[in-house]
Amino acid sequence: ESDLCTADGAGVLLVCRLLGIPIRSRVSGSDLPAALRIIRTSAGRALRVALLGGEPGVGELARAALNRGDTKRVECVAAIDPGVVTPENMTDPAIVERINATNADFLIVALGAQKGQAWLMANRHKLTVPVVSHLGSTLNYLAGTVKRAPRSMQRLGLEWLWRIKEEPKLARRYASDGGLLMWLLLTRVLPLSLWLKWP
Repeated sequence: ESDLCTADGAGVLLVCRLLGIPIRSRVSGSDLPAALRIIRTSAGRALRVALLGGEPGVGELARAALNRGDTKRVECVAAIDPGVVTPENMTDPAIVERINATNADFLIVALGAQKGQAWLMANRHKLTVPVVSHLGSTLNYLAGTVKRAPRSMQRLGLEWLWRIKEEPKLARRYASDGGLLMWLLLTRVLPLSLWLKWP
């Protein structure tokens, strides 16, 4: 499921449309920091956000950008750089302890698509942060190291194409994701769609 979301959620929207699931609009993970600014916590305090990962220095730039806004609503309490995450240190308790010590309400993880998912699967049960999401490119956008696609491309579901222009290394991953999407469409979604529409 997460791989389908990688290419800007275009795959998820296509699947939902084929299955007749009504979706008014997409919500990109990159839009989340702005959306968090309208949330009020039950305690009447700022929503505490922690960041994990990103390229060296990007987390701190993203933290500074988040804290330039209204910190009465959202406050970035930490930008943790775990270094290079390898299979050997995937479950390093020191990283989890640092995250838990922030008392964050929301954790944004940016460790790369596959590595980030693996880290979350290995450590989610040890985290005390109530909400955790893997939103890798969001840190780059917040930090200003990568530009987001123009709104017109976002509306057309072509943000993935812009991302390839900005980060050519993504082309290979998106090609793989596209192949997976086609396989799922042909073997799962289309048969289910036809079955649901059968009189």
